[in-house]
Amino acid sequence: LDRGFKATSSQRAHIASILGTLTQQQPAKDALALNGDWELVWSDAPDIVGSSFGEALVGVGGLSGPLAAAVRIGQSIDAQVGTITNIIEYQPPEWLTAAVPGLAKDRLQQRVILSYETSGRRCDLTVRGAAIAPRTALGISLLALPPLELKGPLSLPFGSFEVLYNDGDLRVVRTQQGYYGVNRRLPEGESWSLQ
Repeated sequence: LDRGFKATSSQRAHIASILGTLTQQQPAKDALALNGDWELVWSDAPDIVGSSFGEALVGVGGLSGPLAAAVRIGQSIDAQVGTITNIIEYQPPEWLTAAVPGLAKDRLQQRVILSYETSGRRCDLTVRGAAIAPRTALGISLLALPPLELKGPLSLPFGSFEVLYNDGDLRVVRTQQGYYGVNRRLPEGESWSLQ
């Protein structure tokens, strides 16, 4: 179902039922063991899988827009610093890589930097800033370049989520609006790191 992007309303309801059963039978053992890099495998949140003008331009869920296609969505969580960075990684669309094959491995990350505080299984989020980080261009690694970060003196509330299930490799959360997010921990050797 492509992380929820291609799910019908009945498929979303069925998966929500499965997630509800899973989290009731085996609740989060270590709910707040959040540290690390995670990749989105499922969401029913409209702000992630819903339609918008931005999606028409860049595409989501592997569907190409005229400017880019989202290939990975996830989070990098640093428990020591208390930050969750939401990341969308883009690549050039198929029409462009067909015309210029050297662009096929190009990647750009859009990042929203949040701080978080926990209370029980709940995480309250505050927006700290945003960043754009090129990873590769024309097949050349740009990891040594610092990301363009925008951080201001003010922070804004961003909402919250409750950790319903976390076995260390798979994490299920429910947002304050009642939507699910399911993330898998990235395996050894994979990361969202810009280094």
